[in-house]
Amino acid sequence: MCEIRIELSLQQARLTTARAALARVRPLAEENALSQKELDSAIGEDKATAAAVEADRSRLIPASLREPYLFSRAARNLRTATASIAVAPCAWEPSWGLPSWSV
Repeated sequence: MCEIRIELSLQQARLTTARAALARVRPLAEENALSQKELDSAIGEDKATAAAVEADRSRLIPASLREPYLFSRAARNLRTATASIAVAPCAWEPSWGLPSWSV
């Protein structure tokens, strides 16, 4: 789980860099100071890193919590109660398990 959080942080940093590059490239491309290819590359990099961030975020949340409509009301309540798991410090690992509650 810590590895996923680290990867997410790296992807978020890459996204920030890609967005900054796009913000610099776009006005220059509009003035024809840069080629359309360079603008397309900056847009592609922005979209690719945004997708990588979302992929890492989704890996932090188990499928049963991402798709609560497939599960019971108790599972939806558990999703609400455990929403902070995705931002929990690395000292806790979900593989250690959650307390068992009778539902």
